[in-house]
Amino acid sequence: MYLVIIKTKYNVIRLNVDDYNSPEVQEIFNQPYVEEIRIEQVKQDKSKKLKL
Repeated sequence: MYLVIIKTKYNVIRLNVDDYNSPEVQEIFNQPYVEEIRIEQVKQDKSKKLKL
């Protein structure tokens, strides 16, 4: 799991994604209003994960 932080001209977007190389995420990265992208790996705690 990755935390993707996207800084745009208008705001900051925080996304939790499994794969930041997916076509959907790459499409967001390629938008003209994106100024900065940070990707951080998130440790998952299996005991706290909820199943719905």
